[in-house]
Amino acid sequence: MKKFFLILILAVSSMFAGSTSTTVPVTIDVTQTCSVNSFQASYDIGSVPTIIETGGVMLDPLSFQINCSNGLGYQIKPDAGGYEMGSDYFLDFWQEANGIHEVEKNSPWNLTGTGSYETINLFARIRPSGSCVDTVGGKKLCSAGAISGSVTINIYW
Repeated sequence: MKKFFLILILAVSSMFAGSTSTTVPVTIDVTQTCSVNSFQASYDIGSVPTIIETGGVMLDPLSFQINCSNGLGYQIKPDAGGYEMGSDYFLDFWQEANGIHEVEKNSPWNLTGTGSYETINLFARIRPSGSCVDTVGGKKLCSAGAISGSVTINIYW
């Protein structure tokens, strides 16, 4: 039994008496991307009183969901610094409801993807402009009625 075992080992080791290797080119496409969900065709962002503070009032946010690859940096920014809304109002966007960080063409909102959907709230502020009339207490009297307009929000990665 001992001799048979030794012969078997010699036979197996002789089958692997040589070796070779080669370099194989490999291409891997690594893609990072973002997808947007729940972006509405239009938003009703609230009501504004006709007598308004000169600094304006914050309205409801434009809310949507975005999913960017984990670690992927992306920016949210409008195509302008603000938008004329009729002859009396000016609309701009902010990261927070208390208006600390403005989001505009030259000052985008820089974010980093987590690999899962996150809710983005882009807060709208409307303030008086143009033909509003000064009133007491530093407020402005602006015209009443429905205001509508279009804004372009860009997402870059």
